[in-house]
Amino acid sequence: MTQDKKRKRAARAVQEATGLRYSAARQLEAASRPVDRPPFLLGALLAECATKPAASVDWGEVLFPEVLPDVFESEIVGGAIPYNSVLALAGALSAYGPNDELRVEFLDPLDEAVVASRRRRFLITMLIASVDELCRKPRCHEQPVLNGVVEYCEHHLAQCSPEILTSLAINLGSYVCMDAAGTLERRGGSPEVDILIRAATARGAFSQVRDAFLHAAYMDPTDIDDTFMEGSAAMEMRHAIEREEVRLQAVARSEYRSIRNFAGTCRMCGQDLRRLLFDLQVPAEYCTAACAQSRRSTPGRSRNARSEGIEPLGQSCGGGSRYRFRWIPVRGRCGRGSLEAAGRPAGQPDRVLGGEGLVVVDRVLKALGAAHEGAVGVLLADGSEPGPVYFDVGSGAHMPSSTAWHAYDGRYARPRAALLRGSCTCGWRGAAEYPLDWSNLPADQPLYEADVDLSGPIADYEAHLSVIRDGAVPLPAGLAGLLAELVRQLGELAAEEPLVALKALADLRHVIAQTGQDAAYELFDRDVPIEEVAAALGTSSAAARSYLSDYLH
Repeated sequence: MTQDKKRKRAARAVQEATGLRYSAARQLEAASRPVDRPPFLLGALLAECATKPAASVDWGEVLFPEVLPDVFESEIVGGAIPYNSVLALAGALSAYGPNDELRVEFLDPLDEAVVASRRRRFLITMLIASVDELCRKPRCHEQPVLNGVVEYCEHHLAQCSPEILTSLAINLGSYVCMDAAGTLERRGGSPEVDILIRAATARGAFSQVRDAFLHAAYMDPTDIDDTFMEGSAAMEMRHAIEREEVRLQAVARSEYRSIRNFAGTCRMCGQDLRRLLFDLQVPAEYCTAACAQSRRSTPGRSRNARSEGIEPLGQSCGGGSRYRFRWIPVRGRCGRGSLEAAGRPAGQPDRVLGGEGLVVVDRVLKALGAAHEGAVGVLLADGSEPGPVYFDVGSGAHMPSSTAWHAYDGRYARPRAALLRGSCTCGWRGAAEYPLDWSNLPADQPLYEADVDLSGPIADYEAHLSVIRDGAVPLPAGLAGLLAELVRQLGELAAEEPLVALKALADLRHVIAQTGQDAAYELFDRDVPIEEVAAALGTSSAAARSYLSDYLH
Protein backbone atom coordinates (compact mmCIF):
# COMPACT_ATOMS: atom_id res chain seq x y z
CA MET A 1 0.00 0.00 0.00
CA THR A 2 1.40 3.39 -1.00
CA GLN A 3 1.98 6.18 1.50
CA ASP A 4 -0.85 8.23 -0.02
CA LYS A 5 -3.35 5.37 0.33
CA LYS A 6 -2.28 4.80 3.94
CA ARG A 7 -2.94 8.43 4.76
CA LYS A 8 -6.30 8.36 3.03
CA ARG A 9 -7.28 5.29 5.01
CA ALA A 10 -6.16 6.96 8.23
CA ALA A 11 -8.21 10.05 7.34
CA ARG A 12 -11.26 7.80 6.72
CA ALA A 13 -10.80 6.30 10.18
CA VAL A 14 -10.71 9.77 11.74
CA GLN A 15 -13.80 10.73 9.74
CA GLU A 16 -15.74 7.73 11.02
CA ALA A 17 -14.62 8.35 14.61
CA THR A 18 -15.38 12.07 14.73
CA GLY A 19 -18.11 12.65 12.15
CA LEU A 20 -16.02 15.36 10.47
CA ARG A 21 -16.11 15.97 6.76
CA TYR A 22 -13.31 14.27 4.89
CA SER A 23 -11.22 17.41 4.31
CA ALA A 24 -11.37 18.34 8.00
CA ALA A 25 -10.64 14.74 9.03
CA ARG A 26 -7.61 14.68 6.74
CA GLN A 27 -6.27 17.85 8.36
CA LEU A 28 -6.87 16.43 11.84
CA GLU A 29 -5.14 13.15 10.95
CA ALA A 30 -2.18 14.97 9.43
CA ALA A 31 -1.78 17.18 12.50
CA SER A 32 -1.78 14.15 14.79
CA ARG A 33 1.12 12.36 13.09
CA PRO A 34 4.15 12.28 15.37
CA VAL A 35 7.23 14.17 14.20
CA ASP A 36 10.37 12.90 15.87
CA ARG A 37 12.71 15.82 15.15
CA PRO A 38 14.84 17.59 17.78
CA PRO A 39 14.54 21.37 18.24
CA PHE A 40 16.91 23.54 16.21
CA LEU A 41 18.00 27.16 15.97
CA LEU A 42 16.80 29.62 13.34
CA GLY A 43 20.44 30.38 12.54
CA ALA A 44 21.11 26.70 11.76
CA LEU A 45 18.21 26.64 9.30
CA LEU A 46 19.49 29.82 7.65
CA ALA A 47 22.95 28.25 7.38
CA GLU A 48 21.49 25.24 5.58
CA CYS A 49 19.54 27.57 3.29
CA ALA A 50 22.77 29.42 2.40
CA THR A 51 24.95 26.35 1.84
CA LYS A 52 22.76 23.51 0.61
CA PRO A 53 22.47 23.03 -3.17
CA ALA A 54 19.14 22.90 -4.91
CA ALA A 55 17.54 19.47 -4.83
CA SER A 56 15.60 17.69 -7.55
CA VAL A 57 12.26 16.39 -6.27
CA ASP A 58 9.22 14.76 -7.87
CA TRP A 59 6.25 17.09 -7.42
CA GLY A 60 3.92 14.78 -9.32
CA GLU A 61 1.43 16.21 -11.82
CA VAL A 62 1.14 20.00 -11.49
CA LEU A 63 -0.61 22.51 -13.73
CA PHE A 64 2.25 25.02 -13.95
CA PRO A 65 5.62 23.27 -13.53
CA GLU A 66 7.50 26.41 -14.57
CA VAL A 67 6.56 28.19 -11.31
CA LEU A 68 7.66 25.41 -8.96
CA PRO A 69 9.94 26.73 -6.20
CA ASP A 70 13.60 25.83 -5.75
CA VAL A 71 14.07 23.60 -2.72
CA PHE A 72 16.91 22.06 -0.73
CA GLU A 73 17.02 18.94 1.42
CA SER A 74 17.04 20.11 5.02
CA GLU A 75 18.54 17.66 7.49
CA ILE A 76 17.20 19.48 10.55
CA VAL A 77 13.63 19.79 9.20
CA GLY A 78 13.64 16.33 7.70
CA GLY A 79 12.64 17.00 4.13
CA ALA A 80 12.76 19.32 1.15
CA ILE A 81 11.94 22.94 1.90
CA PRO A 82 11.83 25.99 -0.42
CA TYR A 83 14.56 28.60 -0.07
CA ASN A 84 11.96 31.39 -0.19
CA SER A 85 10.02 29.85 2.69
CA VAL A 86 13.09 29.85 4.95
CA LEU A 87 13.76 33.51 4.17
CA ALA A 88 10.10 34.43 4.80
CA LEU A 89 10.15 32.52 8.10
CA ALA A 90 13.36 34.29 9.12
CA GLY A 91 11.72 37.63 8.37
CA ALA A 92 8.70 36.79 10.53
CA LEU A 93 10.99 35.76 13.41
CA SER A 94 13.62 38.48 12.94
CA ALA A 95 12.72 40.09 16.27
CA TYR A 96 13.91 36.99 18.13
CA GLY A 97 17.33 36.71 16.47
CA PRO A 98 19.23 33.71 15.03
CA ASN A 99 19.32 31.89 18.37
CA ASP A 100 15.54 31.52 18.45
CA GLU A 101 14.68 27.85 19.01
CA LEU A 102 12.29 26.20 16.54
CA ARG A 103 10.64 22.83 16.39
CA VAL A 104 8.83 20.91 13.66
CA GLU A 105 5.29 20.27 14.83
CA PHE A 106 4.06 18.61 11.64
CA LEU A 107 5.64 17.54 8.35
CA ASP A 108 4.02 16.20 5.21
CA PRO A 109 6.86 15.94 2.63
CA LEU A 110 6.42 18.14 -0.45
CA ASP A 111 3.07 19.31 0.89
CA GLU A 112 3.02 21.16 4.22
CA ALA A 113 5.04 21.67 7.38
CA VAL A 114 4.20 23.45 10.62
CA VAL A 115 7.11 25.08 12.46
CA ALA A 116 6.65 26.51 15.96
CA SER A 117 8.68 29.17 17.75
CA ARG A 118 7.82 30.16 21.30
CA ARG A 119 4.03 30.42 21.07
CA ARG A 120 3.93 31.32 17.38
CA ARG A 121 3.23 28.71 14.72
CA PHE A 122 3.76 28.92 10.96
CA LEU A 123 2.43 26.85 8.06
CA ILE A 124 4.87 26.31 5.18
CA THR A 125 3.16 25.28 1.95
CA MET A 126 5.87 23.69 -0.14
CA LEU A 127 4.32 23.87 -3.60
CA ILE A 128 3.88 27.67 -3.55
CA ALA A 129 6.68 28.45 -1.04
CA SER A 130 4.30 30.38 1.23
CA VAL A 131 4.55 30.98 4.98
CA ASP A 132 1.34 31.73 6.89
CA GLU A 133 0.96 32.24 10.61
CA LEU A 134 -1.40 29.81 12.32
CA CYS A 135 -3.51 29.82 15.44
CA ARG A 136 -1.46 29.52 18.63
CA LYS A 137 -3.27 26.34 19.62
CA PRO A 138 -1.04 23.30 18.91
CA ARG A 139 -2.22 21.06 16.05
CA CYS A 140 -4.66 23.67 14.76
CA HIS A 141 -4.37 24.30 11.00
CA GLU A 142 -6.55 27.43 10.96
CA GLN A 143 -5.30 30.98 10.58
CA PRO A 144 -5.64 33.47 13.46
CA VAL A 145 -8.35 36.08 13.51
CA LEU A 146 -5.76 38.81 12.95
CA ASN A 147 -2.04 38.11 12.55
CA GLY A 148 0.06 39.52 15.37
CA VAL A 149 -2.96 40.94 17.20
CA VAL A 150 -5.58 38.25 17.85
CA GLU A 151 -3.40 35.17 17.49
CA TYR A 152 -6.07 32.49 17.88
CA CYS A 153 -8.52 31.18 15.32
CA GLU A 154 -12.20 31.83 15.96
CA HIS A 155 -12.75 28.27 17.16
CA HIS A 156 -10.02 28.34 19.82
CA LEU A 157 -10.63 31.97 20.73
CA ALA A 158 -13.81 30.77 22.42
CA GLN A 159 -11.69 28.57 24.71
CA CYS A 160 -9.60 31.46 26.03
CA SER A 161 -10.09 32.71 29.57
CA PRO A 162 -11.73 36.11 30.19
CA GLU A 163 -8.32 37.48 31.15
CA ILE A 164 -6.78 36.46 27.82
CA LEU A 165 -9.79 37.82 25.92
CA THR A 166 -9.45 41.13 27.74
CA SER A 167 -5.75 41.32 26.86
CA LEU A 168 -6.56 40.54 23.22
CA ALA A 169 -9.25 43.26 23.26
CA ILE A 170 -6.67 45.83 24.38
CA ASN A 171 -4.28 44.72 21.61
CA LEU A 172 -7.04 44.84 19.01
CA GLY A 173 -8.27 48.23 20.20
CA SER A 174 -4.77 49.70 19.98
CA TYR A 175 -4.34 48.23 16.50
CA VAL A 176 -7.69 49.64 15.32
CA CYS A 177 -6.85 53.07 16.77
CA MET A 178 -3.50 53.17 14.95
CA ASP A 179 -4.95 51.82 11.72
CA ALA A 180 -7.74 54.42 11.69
CA ALA A 181 -5.14 57.24 11.72
CA GLY A 182 -7.30 59.58 13.81
CA THR A 183 -10.56 58.97 11.91
CA LEU A 184 -13.29 58.06 14.41
CA GLU A 185 -15.59 56.49 11.80
CA ARG A 186 -12.94 53.92 10.85
CA ARG A 187 -12.52 52.68 14.42
CA GLY A 188 -15.95 51.07 14.53
CA GLY A 189 -17.42 48.08 12.71
CA SER A 190 -14.33 45.86 12.80
CA PRO A 191 -15.24 42.23 11.95
CA GLU A 192 -12.37 41.05 14.14
CA VAL A 193 -13.81 42.73 17.23
CA ASP A 194 -17.17 41.11 16.44
CA ILE A 195 -15.48 37.70 16.61
CA LEU A 196 -13.82 38.66 19.89
CA ILE A 197 -17.12 39.89 21.34
CA ARG A 198 -18.87 36.66 20.38
CA ALA A 199 -16.19 34.65 22.18
CA ALA A 200 -16.45 36.93 25.23
CA THR A 201 -20.24 36.59 25.23
CA ALA A 202 -19.97 32.82 25.31
CA ARG A 203 -17.56 33.09 28.25
CA GLY A 204 -19.75 35.54 30.19
CA ALA A 205 -17.10 38.26 29.89
CA PHE A 206 -18.80 40.67 27.51
CA SER A 207 -18.65 43.85 29.63
CA GLN A 208 -14.97 43.67 30.53
CA VAL A 209 -13.90 42.78 26.98
CA ARG A 210 -16.12 45.49 25.47
CA ASP A 211 -14.80 48.15 27.87
CA ALA A 212 -11.19 47.09 27.28
CA PHE A 213 -11.62 47.41 23.51
CA LEU A 214 -13.46 50.76 23.64
CA HIS A 215 -10.91 52.31 26.01
CA ALA A 216 -8.05 51.19 23.75
CA ALA A 217 -9.70 52.03 20.42
CA TYR A 218 -11.17 55.36 21.56
CA MET A 219 -10.55 56.46 25.17
CA ASP A 220 -11.99 56.22 28.66
CA PRO A 221 -15.26 58.23 28.57
CA THR A 222 -14.43 59.77 31.96
CA ASP A 223 -11.37 61.44 30.41
CA ILE A 224 -13.16 63.06 27.47
CA ASP A 225 -13.89 66.42 29.14
CA ASP A 226 -10.31 66.74 30.38
CA THR A 227 -8.88 65.85 26.95
CA PHE A 228 -10.92 68.00 24.57
CA MET A 229 -11.10 71.77 24.87
CA GLU A 230 -13.89 72.12 22.31
CA GLY A 231 -17.36 70.86 23.15
CA SER A 232 -18.01 69.69 19.57
CA ALA A 233 -14.94 67.44 19.59
CA ALA A 234 -15.92 65.98 22.95
CA MET A 235 -19.45 65.28 21.73
CA GLU A 236 -18.14 63.67 18.55
CA MET A 237 -15.99 61.32 20.62
CA ARG A 238 -18.90 60.49 22.96
CA HIS A 239 -21.16 59.70 20.01
CA ALA A 240 -18.51 57.53 18.35
CA ILE A 241 -17.99 55.53 21.55
CA GLU A 242 -21.71 55.17 22.15
CA ARG A 243 -22.39 54.14 18.56
CA GLU A 244 -19.79 51.37 18.71
CA GLU A 245 -21.02 50.39 22.19
CA VAL A 246 -24.56 49.94 20.88
CA ARG A 247 -23.30 47.94 17.90
CA LEU A 248 -21.24 45.61 20.09
CA GLN A 249 -24.22 45.16 22.39
CA ALA A 250 -26.30 44.04 19.40
CA VAL A 251 -23.57 41.58 18.34
CA ALA A 252 -23.41 40.14 21.86
CA ARG A 253 -27.18 39.79 22.22
CA SER A 254 -27.46 38.08 18.85
CA GLU A 255 -24.74 35.58 19.80
CA TYR A 256 -26.26 35.06 23.24
CA ARG A 257 -29.67 34.34 21.72
CA SER A 258 -28.20 31.92 19.16
CA ILE A 259 -26.30 29.95 21.80
CA ARG A 260 -29.29 29.73 24.12
CA ASN A 261 -31.69 28.73 21.36
CA PHE A 262 -29.29 26.02 20.24
CA ALA A 263 -28.59 24.71 23.76
CA GLY A 264 -32.20 24.81 24.90
CA THR A 265 -31.54 24.02 28.56
CA CYS A 266 -28.92 24.86 31.17
CA ARG A 267 -26.02 22.39 31.04
CA MET A 268 -25.99 22.13 34.83
CA CYS A 269 -29.58 22.16 36.09
CA GLY A 270 -31.62 21.60 32.90
CA GLN A 271 -33.67 24.81 33.17
CA ASP A 272 -35.13 26.16 29.91
CA LEU A 273 -32.78 28.95 28.76
CA ARG A 274 -35.04 30.38 26.07
CA ARG A 275 -37.44 31.92 28.59
CA LEU A 276 -34.81 33.56 30.80
CA LEU A 277 -33.62 37.15 30.80
CA PHE A 278 -30.38 37.96 29.06
CA ASP A 279 -27.44 38.35 31.42
CA LEU A 280 -24.31 38.88 29.38
CA GLN A 281 -22.16 38.35 32.45
CA VAL A 282 -23.28 34.71 32.67
CA PRO A 283 -22.02 32.16 30.10
CA ALA A 284 -24.85 31.64 27.63
CA GLU A 285 -25.11 27.88 28.19
CA TYR A 286 -25.99 28.36 31.88
CA CYS A 287 -28.95 29.92 33.64
CA THR A 288 -26.96 31.55 36.46
CA ALA A 289 -23.38 32.27 37.41
CA ALA A 290 -23.69 29.67 40.17
CA CYS A 291 -24.46 26.93 37.62
CA ALA A 292 -21.51 28.01 35.48
CA GLN A 293 -19.19 27.95 38.48
CA SER A 294 -20.47 24.55 39.56
CA ARG A 295 -19.86 23.16 36.08
CA ARG A 296 -16.29 24.48 36.04
CA SER A 297 -15.56 22.74 39.34
CA THR A 298 -17.06 19.41 38.23
CA PRO A 299 -14.26 16.75 38.20
CA GLY A 300 -13.39 15.21 34.86
CA ARG A 301 -14.62 18.03 32.71
CA SER A 302 -12.50 18.62 29.64
CA ARG A 303 -10.44 21.79 29.85
CA ASN A 304 -10.54 22.08 26.06
CA ALA A 305 -14.30 22.13 25.65
CA ARG A 306 -15.63 25.05 23.69
CA SER A 307 -16.86 27.84 25.92
CA GLU A 308 -20.26 27.95 24.27
CA GLY A 309 -20.95 24.56 25.81
CA ILE A 310 -19.74 22.62 22.82
CA GLU A 311 -18.03 19.45 23.91
CA PRO A 312 -15.05 17.86 22.10
CA LEU A 313 -15.86 16.00 18.89
CA GLY A 314 -18.14 13.03 19.27
CA GLN A 315 -19.36 13.87 22.79
CA SER A 316 -22.71 15.21 23.88
CA CYS A 317 -23.88 18.27 25.75
CA GLY A 318 -26.97 19.68 27.38
CA GLY A 319 -26.83 17.52 30.49
CA GLY A 320 -27.23 14.27 28.57
CA SER A 321 -27.45 12.98 25.01
CA ARG A 322 -29.50 15.95 23.82
CA TYR A 323 -27.13 16.83 20.98
CA ARG A 324 -24.29 15.33 19.03
CA PHE A 325 -22.54 17.72 16.74
CA ARG A 326 -19.35 18.42 14.88
CA TRP A 327 -17.37 21.49 13.92
CA ILE A 328 -17.28 22.05 10.16
CA PRO A 329 -14.33 24.36 9.36
CA VAL A 330 -14.11 26.41 6.18
CA ARG A 331 -10.66 25.96 4.65
CA GLY A 332 -8.62 29.14 4.47
CA ARG A 333 -11.21 31.30 6.26
CA CYS A 334 -9.48 32.14 9.55
CA GLY A 335 -10.95 29.26 11.49
CA ARG A 336 -14.50 30.05 10.53
CA GLY A 337 -16.93 27.21 10.23
CA SER A 338 -20.32 25.96 11.36
CA LEU A 339 -21.71 23.58 13.91
CA GLU A 340 -23.70 20.74 12.46
CA ALA A 341 -25.99 18.83 14.80
CA ALA A 342 -26.92 15.18 14.47
CA GLY A 343 -29.47 13.24 16.47
CA ARG A 344 -31.17 16.51 17.43
CA PRO A 345 -34.56 16.86 19.13
CA ALA A 346 -37.54 17.59 16.92
CA GLY A 347 -38.05 21.27 16.25
CA GLN A 348 -34.45 22.25 17.03
CA PRO A 349 -32.14 23.75 14.38
CA ASP A 350 -29.87 21.31 12.55
CA ARG A 351 -27.10 23.83 11.92
CA VAL A 352 -25.87 26.92 13.70
CA LEU A 353 -23.73 29.28 11.68
CA GLY A 354 -20.69 30.93 13.17
CA GLY A 355 -18.46 33.73 11.96
CA GLU A 356 -20.17 36.05 9.56
CA GLY A 357 -22.37 33.55 7.77
CA LEU A 358 -20.26 30.72 6.49
CA VAL A 359 -22.53 29.10 3.96
CA VAL A 360 -22.45 31.04 0.71
CA VAL A 361 -26.08 31.64 -0.24
CA ASP A 362 -27.49 33.67 -3.10
CA ARG A 363 -29.64 36.75 -2.53
CA VAL A 364 -32.95 34.92 -3.04
CA LEU A 365 -32.21 32.29 -0.40
CA LYS A 366 -31.02 35.03 1.96
CA ALA A 367 -34.37 36.76 1.48
CA LEU A 368 -36.19 33.52 2.33
CA GLY A 369 -34.33 33.23 5.62
CA ALA A 370 -34.61 36.92 6.51
CA ALA A 371 -38.40 36.97 6.23
CA HIS A 372 -38.94 36.00 9.88
CA GLU A 373 -36.21 37.64 11.92
CA GLY A 374 -37.44 38.61 15.35
CA ALA A 375 -36.81 41.65 17.53
CA VAL A 376 -38.17 43.44 20.56
CA GLY A 377 -40.47 46.13 19.20
CA VAL A 378 -41.23 49.51 20.74
CA LEU A 379 -44.35 51.68 21.15
CA LEU A 380 -44.30 55.31 22.27
CA ALA A 381 -46.62 56.85 24.85
CA ASP A 382 -49.11 57.83 22.13
CA GLY A 383 -49.32 54.23 20.90
CA SER A 384 -47.33 54.81 17.69
CA GLU A 385 -44.40 52.74 16.47
CA PRO A 386 -41.38 55.03 16.01
CA GLY A 387 -39.01 55.10 13.09
CA PRO A 388 -35.25 54.55 13.34
CA VAL A 389 -33.13 56.50 15.80
CA TYR A 390 -30.36 58.43 14.04
CA PHE A 391 -27.00 59.14 15.65
CA ASP A 392 -25.59 62.59 14.98
CA VAL A 393 -21.86 62.17 14.33
CA GLY A 394 -21.27 65.62 12.90
CA SER A 395 -20.08 65.80 9.31
CA GLY A 396 -20.27 62.97 6.81
CA ALA A 397 -22.60 61.64 4.14
CA HIS A 398 -23.68 58.61 6.19
CA MET A 399 -25.75 58.98 9.37
CA PRO A 400 -25.92 55.73 11.40
CA SER A 401 -29.30 54.59 12.66
CA SER A 402 -30.78 51.86 14.84
CA THR A 403 -34.19 50.33 15.53
CA ALA A 404 -33.02 48.32 18.56
CA TRP A 405 -35.40 48.71 21.50
CA HIS A 406 -32.71 50.12 23.79
CA ALA A 407 -32.00 53.01 21.38
CA TYR A 408 -35.31 54.62 22.41
CA ASP A 409 -34.06 55.79 25.80
CA GLY A 410 -35.05 59.47 25.64
CA ARG A 411 -31.47 60.70 25.79
CA TYR A 412 -30.10 63.28 23.34
CA ALA A 413 -33.62 64.14 22.14
CA ARG A 414 -34.37 60.56 21.12
CA PRO A 415 -37.90 59.13 21.47
CA ARG A 416 -38.61 57.33 24.74
CA ALA A 417 -40.15 53.85 24.61
CA ALA A 418 -43.28 53.33 26.70
CA LEU A 419 -44.19 49.75 25.75
CA LEU A 420 -42.34 46.70 24.48
CA ARG A 421 -43.75 43.90 22.34
CA GLY A 422 -42.60 41.10 20.09
CA SER A 423 -42.05 41.91 16.43
CA CYS A 424 -40.97 40.18 13.23
CA THR A 425 -39.67 41.33 9.88
CA CYS A 426 -42.71 39.74 8.22
CA GLY A 427 -44.87 42.49 9.76
CA TRP A 428 -46.22 40.51 12.70
CA ARG A 429 -46.54 42.40 15.98
CA GLY A 430 -47.30 40.77 19.31
CA ALA A 431 -50.73 41.44 20.79
CA ALA A 432 -49.34 41.59 24.33
CA GLU A 433 -47.69 44.84 25.41
CA TYR A 434 -45.16 45.12 28.23
CA PRO A 435 -44.79 48.56 29.86
CA LEU A 436 -41.44 50.08 30.80
CA ASP A 437 -41.40 51.47 34.34
CA TRP A 438 -39.23 54.54 33.91
CA SER A 439 -39.48 55.37 37.60
CA ASN A 440 -37.13 52.44 38.25
CA LEU A 441 -34.89 52.97 35.20
CA PRO A 442 -31.80 55.22 35.14
CA ALA A 443 -32.32 58.35 33.09
CA ASP A 444 -28.63 59.01 32.42
CA GLN A 445 -27.46 55.53 31.39
CA PRO A 446 -27.97 53.43 28.25
CA LEU A 447 -31.18 51.45 28.43
CA TYR A 448 -29.48 48.16 27.59
CA GLU A 449 -27.53 48.34 30.85
CA ALA A 450 -30.74 48.38 32.88
CA ASP A 451 -32.44 45.24 34.21
CA VAL A 452 -35.31 45.12 31.70
CA ASP A 453 -37.41 41.96 31.48
CA LEU A 454 -37.54 40.91 27.81
CA SER A 455 -38.86 37.40 28.37
CA GLY A 456 -42.42 38.39 27.39
CA PRO A 457 -41.67 39.81 23.89
CA ILE A 458 -39.18 37.01 23.22
CA ALA A 459 -41.70 34.33 24.21
CA ASP A 460 -44.35 35.92 21.98
CA TYR A 461 -41.97 35.92 19.02
CA GLU A 462 -41.01 32.28 19.68
CA ALA A 463 -44.70 31.37 19.66
CA HIS A 464 -45.12 33.18 16.34
CA LEU A 465 -42.10 31.35 14.93
CA SER A 466 -43.51 28.00 16.09
CA VAL A 467 -46.66 28.66 14.06
CA ILE A 468 -44.51 29.42 10.99
CA ARG A 469 -42.47 26.24 11.44
CA ASP A 470 -45.57 24.10 11.91
CA GLY A 471 -47.00 25.43 8.64
CA ALA A 472 -43.89 24.64 6.57
CA VAL A 473 -43.87 21.56 4.35
CA PRO A 474 -41.72 18.76 5.87
CA LEU A 475 -39.32 16.87 3.63
CA PRO A 476 -39.98 13.13 3.28
CA ALA A 477 -37.50 11.05 5.26
CA GLY A 478 -36.19 9.34 2.14
CA LEU A 479 -35.49 12.63 0.38
CA ALA A 480 -33.78 14.06 3.46
CA GLY A 481 -31.55 10.98 3.57
CA LEU A 482 -30.65 11.34 -0.10
CA LEU A 483 -29.72 15.00 0.39
CA ALA A 484 -27.55 14.14 3.40
CA GLU A 485 -25.75 11.43 1.41
CA LEU A 486 -25.27 13.83 -1.51
CA VAL A 487 -23.71 16.42 0.80
CA ARG A 488 -21.38 13.77 2.24
CA GLN A 489 -20.20 12.55 -1.16
CA LEU A 490 -19.70 16.06 -2.52
CA GLY A 491 -17.65 16.97 0.57
CA GLU A 492 -15.35 14.02 -0.01
CA LEU A 493 -15.02 14.82 -3.70
CA ALA A 494 -14.18 18.46 -2.95
CA ALA A 495 -11.16 17.24 -0.98
CA GLU A 496 -10.07 14.30 -3.17
CA GLU A 497 -11.29 15.17 -6.67
CA PRO A 498 -12.15 18.89 -6.75
CA LEU A 499 -12.65 18.93 -10.53
CA VAL A 500 -15.14 16.08 -10.27
CA ALA A 501 -16.92 17.93 -7.47
CA LEU A 502 -17.18 21.09 -9.55
CA LYS A 503 -18.45 19.14 -12.55
CA ALA A 504 -21.08 17.46 -10.35
CA LEU A 505 -22.15 20.84 -8.97
CA ALA A 506 -22.40 22.22 -12.50
CA ASP A 507 -24.69 19.33 -13.43
CA LEU A 508 -26.70 19.92 -10.26
CA ARG A 509 -27.20 23.56 -11.23
CA HIS A 510 -28.86 22.42 -14.45
CA VAL A 511 -31.02 19.92 -12.56
CA ILE A 512 -32.00 22.53 -9.96
CA ALA A 513 -32.83 25.14 -12.60
CA GLN A 514 -34.92 22.73 -14.71
CA THR A 515 -36.71 21.05 -11.79
CA GLY A 516 -37.31 24.39 -10.06
CA GLN A 517 -38.80 25.82 -13.23
CA ASP A 518 -41.05 22.78 -13.68
CA ALA A 519 -42.25 23.01 -10.07
CA ALA A 520 -42.85 26.76 -10.33
CA TYR A 521 -44.89 26.38 -13.56
CA GLU A 522 -46.88 23.56 -11.95
CA LEU A 523 -47.79 25.86 -9.06
CA PHE A 524 -48.98 28.51 -11.51
CA ASP A 525 -50.99 25.96 -13.48
CA ARG A 526 -52.70 24.87 -10.28
CA ASP A 527 -53.36 28.52 -9.26
CA VAL A 528 -51.77 27.97 -5.87
CA PRO A 529 -52.00 31.25 -3.92
CA ILE A 530 -48.69 32.89 -3.16
CA GLU A 531 -49.68 32.96 0.53
CA GLU A 532 -49.86 29.15 0.52
CA VAL A 533 -46.44 28.93 -1.15
CA ALA A 534 -44.98 31.31 1.45
CA ALA A 535 -46.44 29.27 4.31
CA ALA A 536 -45.04 26.03 2.86
CA LEU A 537 -41.57 27.59 2.55
CA GLY A 538 -41.79 29.23 5.97
CA THR A 539 -41.19 32.71 4.57
CA SER A 540 -43.00 35.87 3.49
CA SER A 541 -45.11 36.34 0.39
CA ALA A 542 -42.60 38.78 -1.10
CA ALA A 543 -39.68 36.41 -0.57
CA ALA A 544 -41.68 33.46 -1.95
CA ARG A 545 -42.64 35.46 -5.03
CA SER A 546 -38.98 36.39 -5.61
CA TYR A 547 -38.00 32.73 -5.13
CA LEU A 548 -40.45 31.55 -7.80
CA SER A 549 -39.53 34.35 -10.18
CA ASP A 550 -35.88 33.36 -9.92
CA TYR A 551 -36.74 29.94 -11.36
CA LEU A 552 -39.11 31.29 -14.01
CA HIS A 553 -36.74 33.97 -15.32
